[in-house]
Amino acid sequence: MKKILSIIFIPSFILSVCGDVNADVANIKTAVDLTKQCKDSLNCTLEEKVYILKLPEDPDVKLNNSTLLGIDSDSSKKMIRDDIERKIGIRFFENSQARNIYNRQAELWSLILINKDESKLLDYIDEYMKNIKCKINGFVKDFDGKSLEYFHSNTPERYLEFYSIVHDSSYKYHYIEDSIVKAYCESFK
Repeated sequence: MKKILSIIFIPSFILSVCGDVNADVANIKTAVDLTKQCKDSLNCTLEEKVYILKLPEDPDVKLNNSTLLGIDSDSSKKMIRDDIERKIGIRFFENSQARNIYNRQAELWSLILINKDESKLLDYIDEYMKNIKCKINGFVKDFDGKSLEYFHSNTPERYLEFYSIVHDSSYKYHYIEDSIVKAYCESFK
């Protein structure tokens, strides 16, 4: 009986251990292959970009658009909708500064939507305005006018909610000095 059990369990154990080892080796090999194939970032495939930047999967559009904040699969890390994070990563793959600025803008957009504390809300709106000026004033390299801002407000509900919050707040639009905007933008390098 012991021989029969050992004949059944030992091979099963070895297969399960070797299976895991082989999977790990395959994952390491894939990572190494990706870096070799993608030395020139302009030659990276969509799959390589998604893998390298650890971008989330594209969410179901209907489900994503059913709430103001949409789907954020790693909500504990940052407050950026998956569809926005993915578009930013792919669009600005070669430009980490632009990627960081746009990701911060997406995070600020969510923070403005959920924040009820007026003083924090005003700080978020002010930073949002500086963030937008990074692009308007040309402090973001590789900005070609293809703005991603409209993705934030891609449903009427999102658009109305965001702009009513900004409008109903006590935020006063004001001129922000170029030197302040430039320092803010350069902090994302």
